[in-house]
Amino acid sequence: MWTLAAAALLMLALCGFALLVSGFSRAQNVIHAMAGAMVLYCVSLLGYWSIGFAIQSHGLLFLRNVLPSPASPEFVRLPFFAMAAAIAVAIPAGALAERWRLISMLVVGAVVSMAMYPMVARSVWGGGWLSRMGASAGLGHGVVDFAGSGVVHLVGGLVGFSGAVVVGPRFGKFGHDGRPTAMPGHHVPMFMAGSLLIGAGWLGFVLGMGPSVADVRLALAAINVAVAPAAAVVTAVGYMIWRFGTPDPSLLANAWLAGLVSVSAGGAFVSSWAAAVIGIVSGPLVIESVLFLERRRLDDPAGAVSVHGVCGAWGLLAVGLLANGESGDGLNGVPGAVRGLFYGDAAQFVAQAIGAGVIALFVVAASAVLFRTLGRGVNRVAVHAEREGLDAAELGTTAYPDFGVAGSTHELRR
Repeated sequence: MWTLAAAALLMLALCGFALLVSGFSRAQNVIHAMAGAMVLYCVSLLGYWSIGFAIQSHGLLFLRNVLPSPASPEFVRLPFFAMAAAIAVAIPAGALAERWRLISMLVVGAVVSMAMYPMVARSVWGGGWLSRMGASAGLGHGVVDFAGSGVVHLVGGLVGFSGAVVVGPRFGKFGHDGRPTAMPGHHVPMFMAGSLLIGAGWLGFVLGMGPSVADVRLALAAINVAVAPAAAVVTAVGYMIWRFGTPDPSLLANAWLAGLVSVSAGGAFVSSWAAAVIGIVSGPLVIESVLFLERRRLDDPAGAVSVHGVCGAWGLLAVGLLANGESGDGLNGVPGAVRGLFYGDAAQFVAQAIGAGVIALFVVAASAVLFRTLGRGVNRVAVHAEREGLDAAELGTTAYPDFGVAGSTHELRR
């Protein structure tokens, strides 16, 4: 019941993500953004249920080879891990909003949920080689990622990065001189409410991961998941006032999410003051990352690459720096608690850095091949569809008919 309740909380995070991407989208693309999140969730659930869970758990290709009976204890873990996979698969929708075709979403979601994500999860959570580096090579406890900074968020963020590079920016986003044009989201309360709802779902991730990891302190992990995003938001507000003169609500929401992403890997292994430090770093980090990528002509409407990719990598590294040696005894078959560089174990930091690098190289390369194989015609809507709005062009309707920029295709046909 504990694990199933945690899975239900994770579903709240997916609802929040749909609101987040919809709020960051312009009015003519709202329904498409919401439908895209739903499509990615559904295809990832089927892909992970049919093949992905078997790969993550046992390195096999079919679920029937893994769970002969629904009474198996592992069967209870399936809904929870399926929700985690769905979050990873949904993240690219934020980076590719307002130009990503639904047919490409179906294909990418299926491939990521059936192969890419479970292969990474297998290597870190399923007893794979990244988790065994401690026992086999003496690198701390191997890669430690309690609640998915690397397995979930780094994977999803870098799939979005590859997609944004291959698909290209939205029409009109960058001028001939390369300078970006502001394309603000249509509904600030919507994306801010979505980010808060994601925070509620995050507790499900922490509570659900606890039973699968020996010797962890769930109460501390829950406190850390509250402290880190709070520190990130407060620091981001001060940083934006110093840098811009006033806070930006979109960056404020991104800072909240950045704190959640960054503390996920080490939530059960760091002290609360260290969780605050992780958040303090992640607030300005996500702001500068968003600005840096935009200067490099990467169009990411929701800041997904910065929030999940950059801060996911920071979360992995933070474990290697700040794990305090008070929990995790026996994790990944290594005796003793998890200690970071600042507590005397430089090898743990090396393991975390290797893990972040290997995951990044694999995901970027594999997803770039996937997007390029599909081609521009499958990945991206036509320019006239972008101008009209994806709600009308791909779905034949509009979210706000009284204020829409274009009538529905059904109306045009009549």
